[in-house]
Amino acid sequence: MTSQNESTIRKALLVLASVMFAGTPVELWLADHTQEPAQFVPFVLCILGLLALLAVIFRPSRSTLRALQAAMLLNIVGGLVGIGLHLAGNYTFEQEIRPNAAASELILDTLKGANPLIAPGLLVFIALMVLIAIYRHPAGR
Repeated sequence: MTSQNESTIRKALLVLASVMFAGTPVELWLADHTQEPAQFVPFVLCILGLLALLAVIFRPSRSTLRALQAAMLLNIVGGLVGIGLHLAGNYTFEQEIRPNAAASELILDTLKGANPLIAPGLLVFIALMVLIAIYRHPAGR
């Protein structure tokens, strides 16, 4: 693959990730994901990710790449914590409506619960895509 092709693919992935980080807070807001303070964490992570992405897109340098890597690591951690919180919330709800059920009986309903697992997982996937896109970025050499 030529360096021009690599650059085009890299830019396309970074722009796609930017759109995803810009759109996710809109969807969260429309879904009323603002009921408690912890629900604002993905908003902050998306804004942080978007700002770091824009810095690399418009001013690629070693320092902006490091900042982007740090922002993506925070998004990965935040996404994994979000998955855990969503699972815990779903499990607690299932326990409340079926208090005598064995834990093994609640697993499938926990996975299918009202709190979606893919929503916080999206932060992880976007961050991984960005980290792959900036692998061996010319500005980082």
